[in-house]
Amino acid sequence: MLVKLTLLLQEGDNITGGDIFGKVVENTLIVHHIMLPPGEMGTIHYLAKADNYTLKVLIDSIFL
Repeated sequence: MLVKLTLLLQEGDNITGGDIFGKVVENTLIVHHIMLPPGEMGTIHYLAKADNYTLKVLIDSIFL
C-alpha cells in the first residue's frame, strides 16, 4: 500500500520537539501528522522528496 508523504518544512528550517514536519493521508478520515519527539531540536539538513511511499519505508526512514 502506497501513501503520500506531504512535507511541511524544508531544508534549513529550525525544528523543535512537538513541531509537525509532515503528514500522511491514509484515507478521507485518517490523517497522520509526523512530529519531532519532545526534547529534540535542531536544523533540518536533509528531507526525502514528497512522494508516495510504502508505510514500511516511511516508518523505517523516520525512526531509524
